[in-house]
Amino acid sequence: MNKQQKEKMVKEAYEKFLYTIGLACTNGREKSVAITNAETAYLWAKHSLEKTK
Repeated sequence: MNKQQKEKMVKEAYEKFLYTIGLACTNGREKSVAITNAETAYLWAKHSLEKTK
């Protein structure tokens, strides 16, 4: 699997997770924290992929 495929896979997983949280969770602090943590995880995953040769 090349770098571009990995980036696409991570992005799709992130988008699907946000969509699922949006549907399954009611608005509130817990949902906001879940979204924030997903964003953080996505940014770290992207950072990791950028370091990959």
